[in-house]
Amino acid sequence: MMHIANAIILISGLTIAAYLVLLWFFALFFNKKNVKDFKNSGQRHKFAIIVPAHNEESTITKTLNSLANLDYASDNYQVFVIADNCNDRTSQISLEHNVVCFERFDKDNRGKGYALAFAFENIGVENFDGFVIVDADCELESQALKIFDLYFEEGYKILQANDISDNPDDSSMSYAVTVGNVIENELYYMPKDTLGLSVQLRGTGMVFHKEILQRYPWSANSMVEDMEYTMELMNNGETIRYVKETNVSSSFPIEQKQLEVQRTRWAGNLAFGKIDAFKIMIRGLVTRNLSLLDFGWSFFVLSRPLVLAHALFVFLFSFVFGLYSQATYSIVLACIVLSVQVIYIGTGILKLGITKSRLKLLLSSPYIVMRLMMIALKSLLGKIDSNWVRTPRD
Repeated sequence: MMHIANAIILISGLTIAAYLVLLWFFALFFNKKNVKDFKNSGQRHKFAIIVPAHNEESTITKTLNSLANLDYASDNYQVFVIADNCNDRTSQISLEHNVVCFERFDKDNRGKGYALAFAFENIGVENFDGFVIVDADCELESQALKIFDLYFEEGYKILQANDISDNPDDSSMSYAVTVGNVIENELYYMPKDTLGLSVQLRGTGMVFHKEILQRYPWSANSMVEDMEYTMELMNNGETIRYVKETNVSSSFPIEQKQLEVQRTRWAGNLAFGKIDAFKIMIRGLVTRNLSLLDFGWSFFVLSRPLVLAHALFVFLFSFVFGLYSQATYSIVLACIVLSVQVIYIGTGILKLGITKSRLKLLLSSPYIVMRLMMIALKSLLGKIDSNWVRTPRD
């Protein structure tokens, strides 16, 4: 019986390891730009930039400043702030920056999903060619709209910009989360896009052509509205392109309370998708849709902390089993599973860059990783609160 259990555990670990190795290989050796130089943009498309905000008076100024300085024809984009159930100066600050600000008050239907539905209804999907969603604590690179314009010119309708950290060195927490984000961007989303597979929407830096919103009106109002809308798009055969040429940046958590709130909300993706993952994979097999099959599979590898926790479990179980039963193959395979994770994390650390200060932060990162593992495990077991909670700001 133990032999069968060990075989099943090893197969699960080796399957995930093989998938990660494939992505790692394409990330390192087949990385190339998707579009021409942004300077060739004709700036033909008219964009609405939507900033959903709930009590963001401390961060929204930097966001609006970055949007005011975009390198794009000023008459071809307009910024809209959705002040959602705010009781601070978010709306006043927005108006001081000469942007359109809609105030929304509905305590029973709170959250980003409801704010976006309100925005699309009041702005009018037919009035713009594209819609860019930027969180109220983010900055968009100056050439971003030119890049999005080029993607639209080439026929792509759904885009996800590169979501990065602007504070990796603030604390061991922000450093550990940034390393994970680098892995997600450069060793997960980027190679998937290179392989022609769809990526997931990430909440901020999302871009939709008006045809998409007309075809699939926004109704994603859960705590994980980005994953909910991703699932609707994927189930209807749409592809989401990863835009590696431009960034949307924000400050990552630097203290435990911020980490707990933000990652608990993000971990809701696991709770949302774990029931439907197998159904999506079967549908992908039946319809011979590789992108849909991969999307279903992605729920099993979406959480970096959970994948690492699984690899550690596989290693410990199979290594001990190999020692006890004198099964050398089990020890070797267990070491391979763990080695893939070490290589993956090591690559992320190298890509972010190594300095003396970051080496110190790295030494204190294991505790952060353990906290992230616990949050992911709670989500997997369905013990995550589904109510929307704002991430605390400094």
